Amino acid sequence: MFLSVFKKSVPFYVLVCLCLLNQNPVSADIIYLNNGEEYIGTLVRIKKDKAYFKIKGKTKKWKTDEIQRIEFEELQQVQQVKELNDPLLDSFCKYGAGKTEYPDAASITLYKKTTYHVNSDSSWTKTTRIIRKVLSPRGRGIANQSFFYLSKSENLNLKSARVINPDGTINWLREAAKKNESIWTKFPEYESQRQIRFALPEILPGGISDICLEQTFPKFSIEYPLLIDECFREQEPIEYKIVEVSVPAGMELAIFKSEQIKSDKNSKSERTVYKFWDTKTKSIKKESWLPPTKDFSNRVVIGIQDNWEVIGKKYYDLIDSIFVGMSKTSPLQKKIKELKTANEIYEFVSTEIRAIPITSLEQYSWVPTSPDLIFKNKLGSLPDRVFLLYAMLRKAGFNVSLIMTSSHTYGKRIQEVPTLAQFPCFIIEIKENGKSKWLCPIDDKTAYGELPPEYQGRIGLRLKCKSVIVYIPVFEPEKECVKREVIAKLFSDGSLNVIETTELFGNFARNFRQRKALKLDAIKKYFEGLVSSIHPNAKLGTFVISDLENLSEPVMYKLDYKITDYALKSGDKFLVFNLPGINYTASEVGNKERENPLDFMTKEMHISRMEIEIPKDYKIYYLPPEYKHQSKIVSYDATFRKNSPNFFQKLFGKSSKLVFNDKYVRKLPKASSDEYSDYKACIETLAKLAKELIVLEKK
Repeated sequence: MFLSVFKKSVPFYVLVCLCLLNQNPVSADIIYLNNGEEYIGTLVRIKKDKAYFKIKGKTKKWKTDEIQRIEFEELQQVQQVKELNDPLLDSFCKYGAGKTEYPDAASITLYKKTTYHVNSDSSWTKTTRIIRKVLSPRGRGIANQSFFYLSKSENLNLKSARVINPDGTINWLREAAKKNESIWTKFPEYESQRQIRFALPEILPGGISDICLEQTFPKFSIEYPLLIDECFREQEPIEYKIVEVSVPAGMELAIFKSEQIKSDKNSKSERTVYKFWDTKTKSIKKESWLPPTKDFSNRVVIGIQDNWEVIGKKYYDLIDSIFVGMSKTSPLQKKIKELKTANEIYEFVSTEIRAIPITSLEQYSWVPTSPDLIFKNKLGSLPDRVFLLYAMLRKAGFNVSLIMTSSHTYGKRIQEVPTLAQFPCFIIEIKENGKSKWLCPIDDKTAYGELPPEYQGRIGLRLKCKSVIVYIPVFEPEKECVKREVIAKLFSDGSLNVIETTELFGNFARNFRQRKALKLDAIKKYFEGLVSSIHPNAKLGTFVISDLENLSEPVMYKLDYKITDYALKSGDKFLVFNLPGINYTASEVGNKERENPLDFMTKEMHISRMEIEIPKDYKIYYLPPEYKHQSKIVSYDATFRKNSPNFFQKLFGKSSKLVFNDKYVRKLPKASSDEYSDYKACIETLAKLAKELIVLEKK
């Protein structure tokens, strides 16, 4: 509890004295100054118009008119950690693990225990205690914490939060430093998700944070599925981690456990307790293209014994009841009749129903909103908009299925643990001419039949009367593609005129469509920056861009620009230059080896074709050799050739041309750490080509 002192209410000196009389013998006070500074310490006394404040053993004084307020924190009668009578915390405070054992770590988790207690009525409680140690100034960020819950069905209680200083003294969390707030305050329909956010008192290297939380959940059911999914690897090293699950005797659990995790089972007359633990877990190495942590971490996944087909049927019945309950005379029914094709219905939902950045059912409710209400409000979360699209397509007579799945960040599905909580997202499968297309109106930039990378290659549950597990494909490289064509003319003075045409497909097009809200000047600045990245002397001339509102066509833009002093002169005889815009680098494969697998999410393709007309008074002296790399993961081909004019072309003054073609294909969305060397070799091949020089000789 805090008492705040404000000078504008009653006399400052009187209020401070009253607060001092009500303090515990041990306290930490906070003084707030008018200039925005604040200090933690102890108020010693007020004398005349001055306040005396002890901070880290030194006494400072301020005039009362410099002080905005003073807060007094009501603390437990504890000053030293040894007085807490907490052997566990006491042992970790004496534990010497630090920079010697973890030279690269900013902080470590000394102890993390999560206990799941399932009651006889199947309601359950999750209690977590986390003890962490700061090893360097960089690790002080652990003071800022956020924990999420759904207020409509859950409760989250911060039982305790404190900092143990290196000298053994304790600073408790100040009430003013804690906030309980809604994530989506602008959208009342989705306000259920809240967070408790707080900042622990100042924590220095060598200091320890100790946090304990308790979260309660309703009885698990088809609307509140149970899933315990714990990884034993995090961004920082973990000395000791425990997961304990206590259930009523006779309750059958479906359990998946990595082989390396130690476990124990203790059955008594009334309860069964499962314990899983691991020690000395190293931190995750920072590498590019990392898979979700769950895919390469030791992991425990637990649910209730069930069957995928059974739970799919139960959820389908729930979905079907919402579909059947749609009003037959609502404005939504009229809109469905106006739209003739599946593409038109898709574009309506994508562009007319405002997207709220909520992507999973677990963020608000496992029961989607009524399509009539989504249509009326003209806004919705991603699952609600997918559900609206499903309802409209189904009502219009199309062969569609609602697919429950998960995005890439959720990691692999654990088949042995059937629970809808592994599938908190929706996409749609539509059958056209006997072939499946996959729809996900994630925003107004994603075209019909395009699927965001995070949903490609995932496992899903097709909701039907007989629900089945399905595989959502990874799109072929041709659908995730960039095609670039350059027609250029090089002049004897080294300048280069360029006309460049680029086509973008799939998610490359989706990402470019993010600019459709920009004004013409902003788009022009983007292209000016683009040509400047090709060469600092490049000056944009004109540009043409396709209709970014049209989701039925790939994105295309055409630029013309001029680069002065592009080719360098070597004496009076040679012109030397690189290929424009071929700026491949190998920075992402700088490490010789890799610890973790690579996860690109998608396949993709990049194709370039260039024709560069050379000056009439020059001939090609040197062209780089062919570059090739072929493997099961990636391939690359690059060729150079001279295209000399024939007799008739020479009569009309045509010059020789340099023709360059290259093609990069990523054939697989994933690669093991052992296959990293192959990927590295390909990327280094591209980078080597980018440095190649073309030499022209004066005739």
